[in-house]
Amino acid sequence: IIPGFALDLRNGWDFSVESKRKEARAKFDKEKPMFLIGCPPCTAFCSWQSLSEQRTPKEVVEEEKRAAKEHMKFVCELYVAQHQAGRYFIHEHPEHATSWNLDCVAQVQRLQHVSTTVCDQCQYGQETDEGEPIKKGTKWLSNSAYVLKALSQRCSGREGRCSREAGGKHK
Repeated sequence: IIPGFALDLRNGWDFSVESKRKEARAKFDKEKPMFLIGCPPCTAFCSWQSLSEQRTPKEVVEEEKRAAKEHMKFVCELYVAQHQAGRYFIHEHPEHATSWNLDCVAQVQRLQHVSTTVCDQCQYGQETDEGEPIKKGTKWLSNSAYVLKALSQRCSGREGRCSREAGGKHK
């Protein structure tokens, strides 16, 4: 794969900000990446988030959700453009993240030759610092059947045991 660019939130690419969306879109249009990989922040969409929302001021929660939805809407627009140009996109988010229920994500899922798969990260080497496997279910959305096939390994272990070659108990 030809090296590309990363527009990461940690490096100032907040797509809830219009100027950042315009700048990113210009870069996208100019460079025409063969693969566009989206991995938006989980915070506002995490299934565990509802537990901490009760301790956070309502206006803070609403602003975080607004910004996260704006981010997702923009990323989905890029996925559609990428697909229409005959190039590939890959979207990753936790299996049970509420972002999978957003209208913009549903619109992308309805595109021809777009599908999803789920994998368990333990099957791809995710582990704790102590070497114990982390099962975390991750859902993928893409217009590349080959990528989705490569990202579809599920753990078949029982009673907390991991089916990876190294074995171990899930943490």
